[in-house]
Amino acid sequence: MRKPISTATHGLIDYMTAGALFALPSLLGFSRPLSQAVRMIALKKLAVAAATQHEMGIVKLIPMKHHLAMDVMTGAALCALPFMFDDEEDQDA
Repeated sequence: MRKPISTATHGLIDYMTAGALFALPSLLGFSRPLSQAVRMIALKKLAVAAATQHEMGIVKLIPMKHHLAMDVMTGAALCALPFMFDDEEDQDA
């Protein structure tokens, strides 16, 4: 089966996603706890990208198959964050 994107493109997208996730809380005015959670996920994304066995990896310790499984878990964690951290505005209503 042909892959939708190359591993080099995937690596580049990983680094761009980590940067975007790190900047997002400041741009959107997230609460402090939510900001910290999103930034921790961004740092994890950066570390995993740097340690993956693809063209953009620096240390090349993590097989791409495991990297993809971690991507799924990261996506699930990002989806769950709004439910884990209450928004201050919603508590007043």
